[in-house]
Amino acid sequence: MKLYKILFAVMLSFLLASCDFVANAYKETFQDQQHTEVDTVANTVAVTADFGEQKEEIPAVEPINILEDAEKLAEVQEKLQAMFPGKPLSIYPPHIYFDTDRIRLQVLDPNIQDNIDWYYYNAEADVWEKKEPVKTSVRIVREPIPLAAVQFSTAHRVYRQVLDKVTEVEGAEVPSSVYFTFNVPQWNWNARIVGTRADYAFKADKNGKQLEFKKQ
Repeated sequence: MKLYKILFAVMLSFLLASCDFVANAYKETFQDQQHTEVDTVANTVAVTADFGEQKEEIPAVEPINILEDAEKLAEVQEKLQAMFPGKPLSIYPPHIYFDTDRIRLQVLDPNIQDNIDWYYYNAEADVWEKKEPVKTSVRIVREPIPLAAVQFSTAHRVYRQVLDKVTEVEGAEVPSSVYFTFNVPQWNWNARIVGTRADYAFKADKNGKQLEFKKQ
């Protein structure tokens, strides 16, 4: 009987110790898991915060406007002539178009005078490009003029005057182009101003001096 009680006491002690071990192991595991989850969340927040601090704003790009730069316009004209070294270059009527980001005109091939092609200056790339051919007719006779007979830089003077006129027209839009006309006895520069109540035409002489500004 005494031996039975002794064995029962030993077994009971062993069972209680086992229960304590399991309980402690469970608590430690659960606490470790909680710490791991908290650390993970904290690290995620920290990384997110760091990423936010490293975010950079992309600066706005100013639009190109070659009409605002007389020196650039002169340089562009020289680049066109440089494409045909040692050869006089002529342009075909009726107009040369000067936009804020490009220039368009018709050029006679100095090697084959009967061939005429459009040439475009791309301001963004800063290059001249040969484009589509020009179809001519014997019924329409136009006399070409030397490239040197017109100064591209004058487009700047004309454009500045047009901008001043815009302030006089209600709801006017700032024009994006001016053009040079040379199929008439008196060569001239032109621009059109579009307003909410009326449109206006601006005209200047070959040198950029205002000739007229009238309602259309």
